Amino acid sequence: MGECSTSDIGIIQKKVNQVQGVDEYEVEIQNYCQSCGLSGLVIGCEGFQTVEPVEPALFKQLDGGDCLINGGDFITRGIPIRFRYAWQTPTNFYPKKVVSKCSSR
Repeated sequence: MGECSTSDIGIIQKKVNQVQGVDEYEVEIQNYCQSCGLSGLVIGCEGFQTVEPVEPALFKQLDGGDCLINGGDFITRGIPIRFRYAWQTPTNFYPKKVVSKCSSR
């Protein structure tokens, strides 16, 4: 059973609405790892801005253009993390760091 990594994280965003005259985007983050739970996910979010609040338990800006997802808690395969933000242009999100906890079965 191999370890999982940032390559097992999927990030999809789509325009869903308009808020205060700017586009609103929904971001969905998935754990695609077959055998491991993933936690401590940090994504690149350089330049992120929004005109609507984002739940900090799901998405928290850190220093240096990084953001913490799901408060660092586990992201379970098949249960995506979703949040919305609204800004003039979409942010380029990408996985930077994750902790893999694999079962030993």
